[in-house]
Amino acid sequence: MEPPRQATPELTSEALLTRLSRYLDHLADEVQKVEQTIAAPPEDGDALPGSAIVQLQSLDRLRQSLEDLALLTLCLGRTDAMGRPALECPGQIRNNLRLEATRALFDQPCGATRPVRREASGEVDLF
Repeated sequence: MEPPRQATPELTSEALLTRLSRYLDHLADEVQKVEQTIAAPPEDGDALPGSAIVQLQSLDRLRQSLEDLALLTLCLGRTDAMGRPALECPGQIRNNLRLEATRALFDQPCGATRPVRREASGEVDLF
């Protein structure tokens, strides 16, 4: 298990929301690829090519990413018992996220445009 990393102390809500927006745009691109895979007619009769199956399996990672982002936005809308905004303790939010790609939203230096690293897709039973 990976030791918890501290978020950069200069993380602002604007920086986090910018990263979140970029990540959501990346997820939208991934969904579009899956849509195109589903819409494309099979090339060899009824069998799906291996690349199409891999693309469809990415749905599991997309679902997990959306779950993390739902939790992230819920946490950002709350305050602690002392009335402090959640972003004052970003490490607590980060540690509740499942995927490294969503935890990385807290780790990137402010202003960085590092692309989101893909997680290994889980298994999806489609048949």
